[in-house]
Amino acid sequence: MPTAFQSSRSTTTTTYTSQGAGSYSAVRTSNIGTSSARPGCCGKMGFTFNTWILKTPTGLLKILEIVFIILCLIFCRFGDEGYPFKIGAEGAHFLAVGTYVGYAIIVPAILVTYLLGANLTILELFINLLGAILFITIGALSLVNHRYDRGSRYTMGLVLGILSIAAGVVFFIDFLFAIKNTRVTVIQTTRTVG
Repeated sequence: MPTAFQSSRSTTTTTYTSQGAGSYSAVRTSNIGTSSARPGCCGKMGFTFNTWILKTPTGLLKILEIVFIILCLIFCRFGDEGYPFKIGAEGAHFLAVGTYVGYAIIVPAILVTYLLGANLTILELFINLLGAILFITIGALSLVNHRYDRGSRYTMGLVLGILSIAAGVVFFIDFLFAIKNTRVTVIQTTRTVG
């Protein structure tokens, strides 16, 4: 039996605070409606992006990280006159390509979750710290392995090394901002058996 058009609307206001940067407010609205005999069919849902994150230090650092990662990935892939540029031995090159591709997926995904209203997680602290370590290591490997090369290979090793180290520094700064803005609550529980 057909039912009349059903619609429900819910509005949630979430307040985000950042130390020293004031208070931010974001409104998420979702519309869910059904227009057929089967409840839940053909529902509609609306999203509001919280673009204020792009104006915070965290958002700006994420954008800067994405730019550095894409540049490193492009130079690593096409840096040897259109062919892949080898960072060093096979192991070093494998580490570099894996890191560039992995972080080219992870960092934009984190930024999108911020735009959708997510908050900082402990996982992101580890991602930022590990990113700093990996990118600085890759940059150092590139500089060391190409220090005796001549011509374009020396230049590309220098450019990729400096870009990777710069990306690592940005990840470390992002890690420090995340530590500063994270409040950890430790809950101690006791269990008595008897």
